[in-house]
Amino acid sequence: MKKIIIPIAVAALATAFYSCKKNPTSSLATFSDKVELGDITGRYLSGVPDNAIRFLPESDEEKHRVAMIDKITDIFKALYEDDNNIKLVNAAVKCGLYSDETILLKDLIDGNSLLKSYPGFNALTEGTSLNLDDFSTQFWDIAHNLGEPEFIEFLNEIVTQTNTINSQISVYFPYSVDYAVTNADVTLVAGVADTDEILGFQKGVQSDNGGGIYGTMITVNDDYAATTKPVHIIGVNGTVLRANTVSPLADFWPGGDILTPGLSREVKQVYTGDVRCKRQYDALVSFTGNGGGSEIRFVKGDGYLATDGGHVNASGMVQPNDISRKDIRQQNWINWTREFDPDWEADNFQMFVGIYEEDNRNDGSVAVSLSTTTKSDNGQKKTGEVGIKWNYKTDDAVIFQDILNRDVFFVLNRSSTFSICGNHEGWPKRNCNADVEFTLADRTLAP
Repeated sequence: MKKIIIPIAVAALATAFYSCKKNPTSSLATFSDKVELGDITGRYLSGVPDNAIRFLPESDEEKHRVAMIDKITDIFKALYEDDNNIKLVNAAVKCGLYSDETILLKDLIDGNSLLKSYPGFNALTEGTSLNLDDFSTQFWDIAHNLGEPEFIEFLNEIVTQTNTINSQISVYFPYSVDYAVTNADVTLVAGVADTDEILGFQKGVQSDNGGGIYGTMITVNDDYAATTKPVHIIGVNGTVLRANTVSPLADFWPGGDILTPGLSREVKQVYTGDVRCKRQYDALVSFTGNGGGSEIRFVKGDGYLATDGGHVNASGMVQPNDISRKDIRQQNWINWTREFDPDWEADNFQMFVGIYEEDNRNDGSVAVSLSTTTKSDNGQKKTGEVGIKWNYKTDDAVIFQDILNRDVFFVLNRSSTFSICGNHEGWPKRNCNADVEFTLADRTLAP
C-alpha cells in the first residue's frame, strides 16, 4: 500500500500545534487555558465584516472542537499536495452518499467507510488511481507523526461515535455540481466559526521555502465558491445519509376528480407543492451543524377528534431533501411535493400549517386554537376547540404560519385569481415576495 508523508508540511504542522499549547496534559475542562481562541479565529476572520459572522465558539467543548478542526485542516493542506487526494474527496462528495454536498470525515479515514460499498463512489473512482485506503493511511501517518495523544483520541472518537456533533465533522463542497471531479484547484477552509465569509487557503505552487502549496490566504464567500474556485470546508454541517432522506413525489397540476372504484365517499387530499427559498438561512461555514443548505420544514397541526378543549402537538412531516446554496442563490423552485393530509374530513373545519428552517439550537413554540369536531370524555362528537402547540428549534423567525379553513380551501386553491402573485405549476403562490414562497396542491378522489 502506497504511503505518502510530506516531512516539511508535517514538521510545520507539529510546530504550529505545539506553539499554541501551554499544558499538553490538560483536560478538556481547562482547554480554554491552553489554547487562545483568538489565535485561531483571528487567523481566519481578520478583516471579515462583523455582519458576516453569525456565531463564535463559546464553551470549552466548542473551543476544543474548533482547535481540532483547525488541526484537521492543516493535515488536509499536507494531503492536498497530492492532486489525487483532492480528486478523491471531490468524488466522495459528488457521489451523493450524504445530503447537502458533504462527506463525513470518518468515511474518509475509517477502514469501515460506507464509501467502499457505495455504487456512486465506486463508479466515479473505477479505472482511476484514486484509492480510499491510501488516503486514510496518509491521514493517519501525518496525525500520528504529531505525537499528540489528545488529537489521536479526538480522531478515534470521530470514527467510533455516532449522533454527536464531533462525529459529524465533514468536508462540505458547496456548488460541487458546477465543478468536475478532476478539478484539483481547491481552496481549503477551516470551520472555526459560523460565518458567511472567512479566510481560506488558496492552492498555489510548490516553493523552495518549505511552506507548502497552501500558504496563501484569500477571502472565501458564496461569490468565491460559486464562481471562482472549488472550496472544501472542514467543519460541521449536520450531514444526513441520503438513504434516510426522501425523494419528492411527482408534481401534479389541478385537474378533475380522480374516479376511484370501490371508494365509499369523496376524499379530499392536501399536498405540499414546490418551494422557492431566496435567503441563505444557514452559514456557508459552520462548526455547530448549522451550515450549508437550508433545512426547510413543513409542520401540520390537526385537532380532529381530540378531546374538546384539549391540546395536541403539531407534527413535522417526512421532508424532501434540503435546499442547496446554489438553488437558493439562483432562487430556483424546488419540487417539495409530499402528502400533507391524505383525507381532510368534512367535519374537520380547520388545519394549521407552519414552515421554519430547522437548526439544532434555540427552542421556540407557537400555540393556536383550531375549530374542529372533537369528542368528549364519553366519546360523544361535537363541534369544539382544540389547542395546537408547535415546538421547534431555529436560529431564525418562523417563516410562515396560518390556519387553513376547509370550507374555502379547495375552491381558492384552484382559483387563478386567488394569489396576487400568480401561480406556479398551476397552483397559487403562497407567502409570495417573502424569503420562502411555496405552493399547496390538492386532489379529490371520487367514488
